[in-house]
Amino acid sequence: MVEPEPPLPHSVSGHMVPRVKAVGRTSIPHDGASAVPDASHGPAVLIVDDESLLRLTLSDDLQEAGFRVIEAADATEAVLLLNAYGRVLDIVITDIRMPGLMDGVQLADWIAQRLPAVRVIFASAYDPPPATSGKPFFRKPYDFVAIRHEIDRLLNDRG
Repeated sequence: MVEPEPPLPHSVSGHMVPRVKAVGRTSIPHDGASAVPDASHGPAVLIVDDESLLRLTLSDDLQEAGFRVIEAADATEAVLLLNAYGRVLDIVITDIRMPGLMDGVQLADWIAQRLPAVRVIFASAYDPPPATSGKPFFRKPYDFVAIRHEIDRLLNDRG
């Protein structure tokens, strides 16, 4: 028997919040369905960015476009989410410069080693480092239409 995938949380901040209802900029526990629809409702994207306003804005835009979205404020939170939900994630959009033990390039390397089917898109307010050469990169502030097109391209290239 195949075990069902756990529902995706909306965000993590020191602990898992598996069911949430977004209220403005705050997430509160909710006894209804997960804020992220099941797998039949679109590709799943993890946004990793320490700038909460940019992360929230991109998250809202992608959700409105039909994507399932979860968020992490740094690579440590992202690794926790990837360990729990990596099998159902399609795309990770990661800032390159973040506080903590791992930056976005190191996170992408971690993903490539453990979850090779998950595609990574880099973002930064700065010029991209050489390690991201030839990989999808977007400068902040985000061009939401271009990011959605890149996600579609990566998903179509995957087969």
